[in-house]
Amino acid sequence: GSGGTSLGVSSAPAVTVIEPQVNAAKSVLPATADAGDTVTYTVTLTNPAANSTTAYDVSWLDTLDVNLTYQAGTLALGACAVAVPPTLNDAGAPTLTASGGQLEPGQSCQITFQAAVGYGVSPGGTAPNTATTQWTSLPGVVNNVSSYNPDSDERTGTGAPAQNDYSSTGTVNLAVQNVAPVKHLL
Repeated sequence: GSGGTSLGVSSAPAVTVIEPQVNAAKSVLPATADAGDTVTYTVTLTNPAANSTTAYDVSWLDTLDVNLTYQAGTLALGACAVAVPPTLNDAGAPTLTASGGQLEPGQSCQITFQAAVGYGVSPGGTAPNTATTQWTSLPGVVNNVSSYNPDSDERTGTGAPAQNDYSSTGTVNLAVQNVAPVKHLL
């Protein structure tokens, strides 16, 4: 018929969406160096234990500053207690990469490598170094989850569209020793 029944107002329980979050922290030892010195970089990739889920297809990219020269054969996994460690690749040096890792909540993985400080560095300046990490929330390649939404593909950290934000960076600046005159009594 023509009559209708009002259903009234209803509400749904709150839903919390949990997504993976890989943090990239970077350090260099020694923190201050001079031209010709060799330094060791450590990148720690961490998926926090709280409010996170599995990060799949974890990849890492690090292009060295022009004043740093990668020391061949030094790219290695440090402490890395994960079920699927990333595969490291230094074939494109000075761009170093890792791919295929999987980090469960609470897991972390360290990547280390060495670089020589070039003679083109400015005394008292810095040699910056930034690593970029990307990951997904589903294993494998997932495309076109919905035929009604062109943006329904899996997030991969590429930044397009805007909500595809599974990416983080870690930066460290290597301090270059300043030049100072030294006096000697003869």
